[in-house]
Amino acid sequence: MLTYYKQRFIIIKKTKDFSSVRIVQQDILSDYRGDFSKHINPSDISKVKIIWDSLPIHLSKEKHKFVYKEIKVGARAANFENALNWLINTGLVYKISRVQTAQIPLTAYQDFNNFKLYCVDIGLLNAMAEVSAKDIFDERKDILDTFKGTITEQFVCQELKSSGYIPSVFYWGRDRATAEVDFLIQYDGNVIPIEVKSDIRTQSKSLDVYIKEYAPKYALRTSLKKFGIKDNLYSIPLYLIANLKNFIS
Repeated sequence: MLTYYKQRFIIIKKTKDFSSVRIVQQDILSDYRGDFSKHINPSDISKVKIIWDSLPIHLSKEKHKFVYKEIKVGARAANFENALNWLINTGLVYKISRVQTAQIPLTAYQDFNNFKLYCVDIGLLNAMAEVSAKDIFDERKDILDTFKGTITEQFVCQELKSSGYIPSVFYWGRDRATAEVDFLIQYDGNVIPIEVKSDIRTQSKSLDVYIKEYAPKYALRTSLKKFGIKDNLYSIPLYLIANLKNFIS
């Protein structure tokens, strides 16, 4: 199946018929859903589908946090644990847990009850949400107002996860607090906060709160702005986020 899709994308690249990309993406999503019934315990099939289909819904919320009761009335973590773990273990979703204490090792401070779920691929997420390329590049402010930030976070998440040198990714926040940093990583003996912006506006109160409290050696902000450094704050263009180690080494 993988070879089949590679061949289809090679043809699209040669013909530059990029309208066909969405057709391929929908076919991939259809195949995934077909695989659910082949490889999952029958009692968990519907639960996996519910979680999978809910990804755009949760990520469209302001804080993108995954909440069980929003996928089904009366849903509890215990009832969906096997289904969620199956999606995570197969690599179809990335689970990003919250940490309230930004200290090494981050894994020791993760909160298993508060997390976000991102899709394995930004193109598939857009296909699930029925977001077209035209929608993304539309300059009207009301188009994709909140979801543009979601798409940008999704991109940064998968870039970090696929980098090969970052074992785990978290986010920082506290109960009943408004400050929240999009991503937190541990690299070269440092805890590094990463704030994500979908345009050139880069003001972030949450990152300011984090820097004031923890005084990190490095803090990163990734956006559509050019590369720059001010004190210990690195501004990295979105397209270079996967190479962040080259900037802080």
